[in-house]
Amino acid sequence: MCLSKNMKIGIISLVIVFIAGFASFSYASSGENEKALFVTGMKREVYVSGTGSVQLEPDTAYLQIGIVAEHEQAQEAQAKNAEISKKVVQALETLGIEKKDIRTMHYGIQPMYKYQENRQPELIGYQTTQNLSITIRQMEKLGSALDLSVKAGANRVNQISFGVFDSREAQMQALELAVKDARKRAEVALNADGESALKMIQLNISSGSNPPPTPAYGRDMGKAENSAPELMPGQTDITVTVQAVFTF
Repeated sequence: MCLSKNMKIGIISLVIVFIAGFASFSYASSGENEKALFVTGMKREVYVSGTGSVQLEPDTAYLQIGIVAEHEQAQEAQAKNAEISKKVVQALETLGIEKKDIRTMHYGIQPMYKYQENRQPELIGYQTTQNLSITIRQMEKLGSALDLSVKAGANRVNQISFGVFDSREAQMQALELAVKDARKRAEVALNADGESALKMIQLNISSGSNPPPTPAYGRDMGKAENSAPELMPGQTDITVTVQAVFTF
């Protein structure tokens, strides 16, 4: 059968339209599938942090003192330092502080030089330094421990700090408060958007910690008053922070 020229053009146009429509349908279908997969794969999760804190009265004091001795001879400088250290330990023992709560944190010896312009440094002696760390389990004895240490020959106070010897129970309380705080934050954020938190699916916990001690580095006690100082321990904060993930 012979087809006219016009009929041939019409058939070709119909085929082109059909192919274009099929391609358009396929593209749209593909796009819808991708969209559906994207929606289905979305994670309905919210990430929040929470903090809990418990205040406690400190029950332990930590004292770090220094003993600095000088002499022209290195051996004599060491002997002098050892003698003062022995007197300090004996003085602390009179307060009931045991040797197990006294330990050497640092010991060093270094030469001392005299410097003059246009001359080589001149060795004039040696200096020995010993730092002792003392744990005082009866807070009321801290002032007396410091006073007796200075009278026995300690001439530097490196650090005084306060803490809680056993803070495990307080850390558990702080953790409970931190988790409740995280959930509250999640609920407030989601409720504002008409959603509600369902359950917690992930939790990261930081270590409970006390505030850093207040240092008094390099304080010279050579001219300290002959009386026990009054020290104010304040309160110790036990703080726990968590990062949580909730579904909604």
